[in-house]
Amino acid sequence: AVYQTAIERYTNTYCIESVMIKDEIAEISASNRTDRFVVTMLTDVCMSRELVKGKMVSEKTWDDYRDDEKVAKAYQASIRKLAVKDRTKKEIFDFLNENTDCTIVQINAVIDHLLSRGYIDDLRYTHTMVLNLRALLMGKSRIIKTLKEKGIEEGLILDAFSTESADNEL
Repeated sequence: AVYQTAIERYTNTYCIESVMIKDEIAEISASNRTDRFVVTMLTDVCMSRELVKGKMVSEKTWDDYRDDEKVAKAYQASIRKLAVKDRTKKEIFDFLNENTDCTIVQINAVIDHLLSRGYIDDLRYTHTMVLNLRALLMGKSRIIKTLKEKGIEEGLILDAFSTESADNEL
């Protein structure tokens, strides 16, 4: 029984063959006696897990890495979406909720990462949209309604209006 358990552990243990980092994504290759796998994850996660070539990981740990891969893929999808135009935090949350199989916790992790990098900024978005919608001759109440639908808090919207008014007075 002990011998059989040792064989199972050996068979279900993966050795990391390489860790390649490009931009904010790490690609980790690993293999055991029968299989070879590749996963991607955020560089921060890779560093916090201290993944290096030659490290041995269990099958359970490798399954956790697959969950990390979901987050990395959701992050990449968000970056592609944001490359087209600015989005609000709510818009990205809704996009990820509808288009990925990530949990709410994973989606929030992606959003936190995007916020920390400055890729999502509801305040910047609100100021830009108020100026753009004003240029299209939209009224204040219509602008407020439009931005609320995009998940912007009324306080941010009113702040953008007061900043715009102050800029116009100069």
